[in-house]
Amino acid sequence: MRIRKLVLVVEVSEYCVVLICLSRLGAIYNAATGFAWQERIEEWAKETHSGIWEELSKRGYQEDETGVKKILGIDRSLGA
Repeated sequence: MRIRKLVLVVEVSEYCVVLICLSRLGAIYNAATGFAWQERIEEWAKETHSGIWEELSKRGYQEDETGVKKILGIDRSLGA
């Protein structure tokens, strides 16, 4: 379900303006299930929202034993 929300955000951004803020981008990244998805999100974020991604990178990460990272200080909820 979390991945479906990510795909919807990316698809919608191709056709209209989607407001991406620091907390929303961080929540999308943290909600990704797996290292491969996080790499894709990071690549997309650097291309489309480089300033926000740079700020998120400064917050630091916590990495689990599988290599999945969580950006520190981000609320994981993706509410409307």
